[in-house]
Amino acid sequence: MYVPPYTISETSLAHVAEITRLLEKHKNLLHVRESLRLRRQNTVRSVCSSLAIEGIAMTEHQVDHIMSGRDVLAPAREVQAVKNALDAYALFSKLNPFSVEDLLRAHGVMMRGLCDFPEQFRRSGVGVFSGTEAVHMAPPADRVSGLVQDLFSWLSRTDAHWLIRSCVFHYEFEFIHPFADGNGRLGRFWQSLLLAAAHPVFAYLPVENPVHRSQSAYYAAISSSTELADCSPFIEFMLTAIRAALVSHIRTRRSAPSSSPRQRRVQAESRILSLLHFTPALTVAQLAQKMHVSERTIARRLASLRERGLLPPSQRVR
Repeated sequence: MYVPPYTISETSLAHVAEITRLLEKHKNLLHVRESLRLRRQNTVRSVCSSLAIEGIAMTEHQVDHIMSGRDVLAPAREVQAVKNALDAYALFSKLNPFSVEDLLRAHGVMMRGLCDFPEQFRRSGVGVFSGTEAVHMAPPADRVSGLVQDLFSWLSRTDAHWLIRSCVFHYEFEFIHPFADGNGRLGRFWQSLLLAAAHPVFAYLPVENPVHRSQSAYYAAISSSTELADCSPFIEFMLTAIRAALVSHIRTRRSAPSSSPRQRRVQAESRILSLLHFTPALTVAQLAQKMHVSERTIARRLASLRERGLLPPSQRVR
């Protein structure tokens, strides 16, 4: 089995330990009970930061307007890039992070109308340039499919810690550069997908924010890893970014004012509707387990939603 070349430094081990400690210590704050408003806000931040790294300078206000279907004054190509990214994040819970087919599907959504061959591996050589200087020349096009298959095979079989695994994948993906365009934004998106598969808080944690704030260090870590033929520098950088995003999220949740009973009810009902939207076949017991409440509480919320016409009559939850 192919194994990407990487070593785990003492710094990386310390980051893994600290992230794990934060997740355990603040687990009560990190249960996925976030309001739809906060999830929306974090999605906007993720999209805004990831596209900014690609030179698409949209503000969070503009991205939020596009998400709401409103017009913004910006180049049509940039608006399309935002719409595509939002559509990709809307698929988040439906994508299998260990599936090459789903990777191609996500690329098709992310790059719709922006490149000639969405949802297809590149057919020619590509390089990453800083001005006129080649920073990285990707492997030949005829090797791309096999390299991606090898990477996903390793991903599904490795016993590496989930944090390390996500970082190694991100670097290897950028090294292979499997698509003609969109590799950066898709690589960051896929790492978030892998993180969310291990801990649900990462589904709405904008890891792209600290990456954007340290953009030059991000590219430097990729270059250093390539020169060393060992992605240890990139692992260290990304673990630092993950920790920064997690700490910021915890601080936000700590400082948030305590919600009223009405707000808690609205948040719970919004969460139920969101869960049923993505997985209509969920049972009362499954909803209760996902939301960490009793089945009686779920039954009351469902009855309230039906009475107000917010739950379709055809939606039967057993």
